Amino acid sequence: MDDNSQSKNDQKDARVIAKLIPQGNYSVQRTMSEDDHELRQGSAFRTRLQETITSVKNRIRRWMDLYFPEFEEVYKGLGVQACALLRLVPLPSDVRNTTYDKLVAELKTQGLKALRKDALSRLFEVAEHSIGLTYSPVMARNEIHALLDQYHMLEDQLEAITAELTEIARRLPEFKYLVSIPGISENTVMELIAQTGSLKLYDNPRQLIKHAGLTLATNSSGKYDGQKRISKRGRRRLRALLYKAVFPLIRNNQAFMKLYEYYRTRKENPLAGKEAIVVLCSKLLKIFHGLSQHQKAFDANRMMEDLPILAQPTAA
Repeated sequence: MDDNSQSKNDQKDARVIAKLIPQGNYSVQRTMSEDDHELRQGSAFRTRLQETITSVKNRIRRWMDLYFPEFEEVYKGLGVQACALLRLVPLPSDVRNTTYDKLVAELKTQGLKALRKDALSRLFEVAEHSIGLTYSPVMARNEIHALLDQYHMLEDQLEAITAELTEIARRLPEFKYLVSIPGISENTVMELIAQTGSLKLYDNPRQLIKHAGLTLATNSSGKYDGQKRISKRGRRRLRALLYKAVFPLIRNNQAFMKLYEYYRTRKENPLAGKEAIVVLCSKLLKIFHGLSQHQKAFDANRMMEDLPILAQPTAA
């Protein structure tokens, strides 16, 4: 940029910076409030908790693959009854050494009332012919008990930090308007504000779209016209959050469902599934920004009226 060489040193850095400032090629860092800092740090901590929970769940599944591989044929996830059984009768030999009535009684003493009795009967059947490892049963029980303790402790911590972050997000005036969109949960809005701060600080929704890395980047030269892609030069977690948020919107929000169907089936340049989802991510950010600026609840009819493509089905 300065002398067309690959050298880098302090003198060259200072010279380049000095040339960028008069041209206005720099950005001013957004001033964050105390709640913004709490949400940003809390969101990062919440993400790490979720990753740790996933790691512990994978270790529990590994344990089951070693000692009781048939258990997952009966109980697909780590629900309340599955966790209680893994604590009471973790090994096939433990199941064989007890009776159905005794196990039901022990489960009820732990507060489980709505038992899946068909699954419980099936557990006794698969335990009879289990191919799991049979050596070191004492250490195997200790390991699964420790993993279950970690799992429940982390789940409790995640629930507590989520509730606290949601309470902080509720202090912002736009929170109640953002959650008025059918298909958008309080957790989604909380994570959104943690990544962006108050949406009232943005003058234009394009700033939010750029912040998420959803702006289109072209790749063309001369007669070559490459495929357009999103830049991905933005907050990765914000982009992932929007992508996940669009799926329940399509299922539960009539306006977004029709818009998705339009992009997928229009005559000129119909979009693939993922391309349509990305377009809806940008549309969702625009709606978030509009609700925050105008302090109004979401109105699906108003959205469809403002979009001529939804008002004219024959155009699709």
